[in-house]
Amino acid sequence: MYLDSINPKFTSDSGHNTKCIYCKTELSIQKIDQILDVSLNDINRRFNGHRIMMENINGSFEKNYFRIISDLNYEGTILGSCSVCGWWKILERYWMGAQWQMWDVFFGLNGSLKNLDYNKSDLPLSEVRNYLVRNYENRFNVNPRLFEELVADVYRDFGYQAICTGYSNDGGIDVILVKDDLTVGVQVKRSKNKIKLEQLRSLLGSLMINGYKAGMFVCASDFQRGVYTTAERFSIELINGNRFYDQLKEAQIIKNQLSNINMSNIKKLYYDDCYPMNSL
Repeated sequence: MYLDSINPKFTSDSGHNTKCIYCKTELSIQKIDQILDVSLNDINRRFNGHRIMMENINGSFEKNYFRIISDLNYEGTILGSCSVCGWWKILERYWMGAQWQMWDVFFGLNGSLKNLDYNKSDLPLSEVRNYLVRNYENRFNVNPRLFEELVADVYRDFGYQAICTGYSNDGGIDVILVKDDLTVGVQVKRSKNKIKLEQLRSLLGSLMINGYKAGMFVCASDFQRGVYTTAERFSIELINGNRFYDQLKEAQIIKNQLSNINMSNIKKLYYDDCYPMNSL
């Protein structure tokens, strides 16, 4: 994630949630050093908001119900990170005594989703990958050339050398994959329409002309029924939109974009959560 993608607004995520709010993957949790500067003034501000909310629901409370009677005690800081889409959150936990209860208080911050200009072909692939793994329904809006680059980048994480041929002189081959002694000619289609048999035949012709013994067809949608039968006869691997999404998520785990979080730049409070730990 990048610092300019952080959104300093309240989020509905709670301190107890252990899953990514975008792709629902279980977060990887690790302890980190304290980074926030929380004071009793922050707690009092939060308590005042909580008191108003509770009184709107239950009516007025006894005057000293929320009065703090102890110092603020720091318990620890955790980083929860998603290995699939790159979302993260940081929580710092405190406790202190109030007139009628012990309070367990979370202060924290989190990454948020960046908007992308789909028509650009020079967007950083790391941003495109992080975005699409959370908003895969928008894959049809991505620049076609960028989608080809994305396919190549994903297969690099699986150990292939991947070369995009470009629009000119590609002979129907968009990406060339090389691994060990195997060279694969790949055609990539970002269209919403299902791939027709004629398009597969065109790929077969390109493979023969260019001397490739292995072929692959990657599409953002799906293939018509007859395409699967013909592809099996000629040993062409078909990757439809759903299967490529699974590969994208797997590649994200391999690449693990989360190592780019810069803790030294994160100092502001973006949201807080407060609830009673137990009653006295």
